[in-house]
Order: sequence, then C-alpha cells, then structure tokens
Amino acid sequence: MDVRVVAIAAQPLALLWPHNTKGQRDHVPDFFVRLSNGDGRLIDVRHPDRVEKGAAQFAMTRAACNEIGWQYEIFTGLPGERSQNLRWLAGYRQDRHAPDNDTAVAIRTCFAKPAALQTGLRRASTSTGRPLNILTANVLHLLWRQQLSADLGIPLSMNSEIWS
Repeated sequence: MDVRVVAIAAQPLALLWPHNTKGQRDHVPDFFVRLSNGDGRLIDVRHPDRVEKGAAQFAMTRAACNEIGWQYEIFTGLPGERSQNLRWLAGYRQDRHAPDNDTAVAIRTCFAKPAALQTGLRRASTSTGRPLNILTANVLHLLWRQQLSADLGIPLSMNSEIWS
C-alpha cells in the first residue's frame, strides 16, 4: 500500500507499438495511479511465474514511461504474511467498525507510544468504559484505515505492537 496514491484507473490506456515491432502489437497496462506529488505510475500485475515471459513487453512499457516521465511497476503480489494480515483487516474496513470521534481519540492516545494490542485495548476499555470486543473491532478498523500502525510483515496477534 502506497499512501501517496490519490487516484487509480483500471486499464487506463492502450500502448500501440509501431508496425514491425517484433512480437508486440499492443499492450493495455492494468492500472494507472496518480500520486499526491502529481507523478503518474503505470502498473502491470503478473504472477511471478509470468514476469519472464513478458520481459520484452515490460521493457518497452518501461521505456515509454521513462520517455513521458511516469514511473513503471510490475506488481507480483504481496509477501505472504502481509497479504494474510491485510485480508484479515479488510474484514473490519466497513464503517460499522469505526469508532466514534471520542473513542478514536482515546484509542490513539492509548497507542501514542507503541504497545501490545492487548495492553492498548485494556487501557482503552478503562478510559472509555467500552467492551473489549467493540474496541478490538475499532482498533482493527483504524489499522485498516492506516490511522494506527503495526508491522504487517509478521502475523498480527494480541501481542502485536501497535502505535498511532
């Protein structure tokens, strides 16, 4: 997740290669993203096993991007732990899991210094009087929304360090 992304377009354009370009007729990149600093980035999504097969096409796409000042990326997937954590956190992305403003402030205060999830939850429960199960959903929602942080490269657990 790149927090600098402000806009995304799926299959935004077609690159048409000149006649007689060996083995290439056209290419439709998977995504275009606009970054907060105004830069553009084309992204092709491929399974890692298919990157080598498309190497010539990717090289041509990268050259076209370089010529117009865009970034280019070949996305082959997230590392396993990060992917699993994001799938789990995605279950809390709905607004029904969002804390009210006072609770959100209390939660962020409890995690102002990095703390284990269970420790911060107990602090938040004491300060708000809200049940742990509701606060857990609130914290996971805030993690999904990137209003709280954790190392998503390791499995999330009640011992995971969380910070605001």
